[in-house]
Amino acid sequence: MRSFLTKRDMKQIRKDTISKWESSGFLDGLSGHVKTNIAELYCCKASSLLNDDNYSVYMAECSDGSIYTGIAKDVSKRISVHNKGKGAKYTRSRLPVVLKWQKLCIDRSMASKYEYRIKKLTRKQKLKLIEYGK
Repeated sequence: MRSFLTKRDMKQIRKDTISKWESSGFLDGLSGHVKTNIAELYCCKASSLLNDDNYSVYMAECSDGSIYTGIAKDVSKRISVHNKGKGAKYTRSRLPVVLKWQKLCIDRSMASKYEYRIKKLTRKQKLKLIEYGK
């Protein structure tokens, strides 16, 4: 299965994430993948605790078996809106929808990038992501 983001995208995201936390001293003594993973964890947790700008990308299964992908600040609220028939035009005729997968992102831009990549995947690839992403 192909990556959602290009290697270049991922390098830049890692670099940005690490630079956000290096200046604070929280990453002192860490290196390599450990440093990157801890920086990403700090970033996600801090974002969810300190600000409302975080978004999630999600996949929901529609009643016809199709998979809808979208982004939202509050995924459970968004799924509820879909199920009331007031969500995306695509889901209105395919109710109910059931949340199958979601990923918290640090901002709308990151969520939109993930959404774009997921929408380019085949159904089989999306199902693999749902299966292994839990």
